[in-house]
Amino acid sequence: MTQPAATVEPLRPATLTDMLDGGYRLLREQSGTVLGLTAMFLVPSAIVAGLASSSSDGGLGILFDPTSISSSNSSSSDAFLFGAFFGLIGSAALRSLGVMYLGVALTYVLLERQAGRRLGARPAAVAALRRSGAVLGSWPLLALASVAAYAACFLPLAVWLTFTAVVAPAIAAEGIGPIAAIGRSFRLVSRRFWVALGVVLLSTLVAQVFQSIFTVIPSAVASELPWGAAWSLLTLANVAAATVTVGPLVLSCVLLYLDLRVRTEGLDLRQRSAAAFSRAG
Repeated sequence: MTQPAATVEPLRPATLTDMLDGGYRLLREQSGTVLGLTAMFLVPSAIVAGLASSSSDGGLGILFDPTSISSSNSSSSDAFLFGAFFGLIGSAALRSLGVMYLGVALTYVLLERQAGRRLGARPAAVAALRRSGAVLGSWPLLALASVAAYAACFLPLAVWLTFTAVVAPAIAAEGIGPIAAIGRSFRLVSRRFWVALGVVLLSTLVAQVFQSIFTVIPSAVASELPWGAAWSLLTLANVAAATVTVGPLVLSCVLLYLDLRVRTEGLDLRQRSAAAFSRAG
């Protein structure tokens, strides 16, 4: 089983606060790297989402405008709504894939930081893209199961997202394939499920609160603007909000992965032993 390198900052059991705050701490210390990676992997989905949202608003405006009763306007409304529907689905798919890649990239960044080195956004992104086989192999399975869990109700979705929260860190840190990474995540999380559930729910809640704060004013302003200007403003707001909030959310899962290995496999003791033998040898 692959182990991260011996660390300058020794691993130790983490508290819930450590895992929730750790992502924002790394954001402060390596803001360029974290923001750069987040923007790199999430901007495409934010652009599609902004376009789909504005298309939906434009279609509804045509649909409910009392003066727009011609068949041509009705066809335009249908086209807007049809495109918006598939645009929202596409943006959700792109976002989930981007979050997977971001999780792999930020795992490399965090492991290098603990080893006393700084990994920039570009080499971290390249390292993540080299793991595309594992990412693209696991992503459809995770996405389809998430859709099924969401269709059932919220509780199965929360449980599923918790059990699969550390798939991306396992892909990066252990160099394993898609099925092995999913199984690895299930085994690690099952040993401390309630703690993992708390980390996933609380970190998601914090990210959603910050997302709302960042977008509430642009959304209000956009409602008074023409379609093109509204799309541009909403897209910029969504990009900015995602760039700031998603990185720490993903990092909390990376820290959860390390904590699970520390508490259930003694990863911190292994690394201290490796460091001691390295100094002695």
